[in-house]
Amino acid sequence: MTVTAVQACLGLLALSCGQVLFWHRRDNVLGYLQGGLFITTLLIPLLGTPIFDEFDSEVTQLYANLIAVGGAAYLAGLYFGSPLGNTPAKKARFTFVQPRMSEKLLRLVAIRSRILSILGGLALGTGFLIMGFAPLLAADRLAAKYGIGPYEAGFQRGALVYRLGLAMASTVLPITLAVAYRRKRLLDWAIGLALIGGLSLSLSRGLTFSGVVLFGVAVAVSRRVRPVLIFLVVALSFVVGSLSNELFFSVSGGSQPLAMRVAAHAPDIRDHLSFLRGFRLTGEQTTGWTLIAAGISPKEGHYDPSTYALRTVYGDVDAIPSGGLRLPAPLWGYVSFGFVGAALWSFVAGFFTGWGTTRVKGLLDDVYQSRNATLNLSLATVFYTGTYGALSSFYFASTALLVQFAIALYLGRILAAPERFQPERFFPAGAQIPKPALGERP
Repeated sequence: MTVTAVQACLGLLALSCGQVLFWHRRDNVLGYLQGGLFITTLLIPLLGTPIFDEFDSEVTQLYANLIAVGGAAYLAGLYFGSPLGNTPAKKARFTFVQPRMSEKLLRLVAIRSRILSILGGLALGTGFLIMGFAPLLAADRLAAKYGIGPYEAGFQRGALVYRLGLAMASTVLPITLAVAYRRKRLLDWAIGLALIGGLSLSLSRGLTFSGVVLFGVAVAVSRRVRPVLIFLVVALSFVVGSLSNELFFSVSGGSQPLAMRVAAHAPDIRDHLSFLRGFRLTGEQTTGWTLIAAGISPKEGHYDPSTYALRTVYGDVDAIPSGGLRLPAPLWGYVSFGFVGAALWSFVAGFFTGWGTTRVKGLLDDVYQSRNATLNLSLATVFYTGTYGALSSFYFASTALLVQFAIALYLGRILAAPERFQPERFFPAGAQIPKPALGERP
């Protein structure tokens, strides 16, 4: 362990888990997930393996400096963004703000989750049919998962529908499970299990795993399980999940220490360093083009974030078994405008995170103590992730974020048109419904 590694570790901790400083209640479902992801993908590889020894000292020092600058700017963004979340909000417009949902409101959420689940499942199944294969059942699972080699033609043919199905199914999964848990209807459980099965066929480990864990954390929080125990179980789950590649892809790593095995299947730190090393060699600055490249091109273009990151590391991206690199805000900012960009990108990401953290935390003030809040907490987390969380990931634009944003609004808000909003239809008798201010439309 070196000073450089510790410096990078502290910066990554701020970037990954800084929002906990503004939401340190036990109901911060996302905080448990962020902590588990940080330990598995960043802390263990960084401090448990000699990964910095694989790279030149100039690269590792640059990386540590960028992460430190980014971490500090991110915390500053949290500080300046959080006051926006403290402004008054019309709680009655959100589906997750009442500790005891009325039957009409519960039915509204259930209907919307079923619609999205069925559409997402159909899109995913149609994608498999158009491609002509499901990665889990393919002869070469790794090549099939990333659509390379003999699977490239089929993957490109069905990519649009397939990715739409992945985005929809993964986003709505925790809500579907929470609705099934609340209503105890066999149909809802069947839909939830079908979504898990479809996502498992895609071998998209993160998309399948995160939704189930999110639901589990929401159950644990609502059942008053000790926060320390929840965090330990989540961290262990992420570690076990990272090792699942050894099962699905027949990777042999049993003879290596646990930290080395985890780092091999959670290569974030190695990807960060490899990307910086490649950038120093190519010098191909983006000057911000990766921010809009995904939005202006229906296919992967020259500055598409995934394509650019892989090209910077490997040169030729045609046969690389990867869906892209998970790079933090400081690195994306640095390749656009140097250290100024690293600070600016991180500050903006922190600003939206601080805004959303305090907003959703305030909306849950009357909910988080309830023992029947599993659905509320799941809805709130999906709403935050799809709105403020998507805005804070502005540096890696993707169509999946747009789908997630739309679903978050559809599930998290009762009606989009305030003039048609009739809160008495959805809230139980006796519930306090905020009145509009003088001169404000109801």
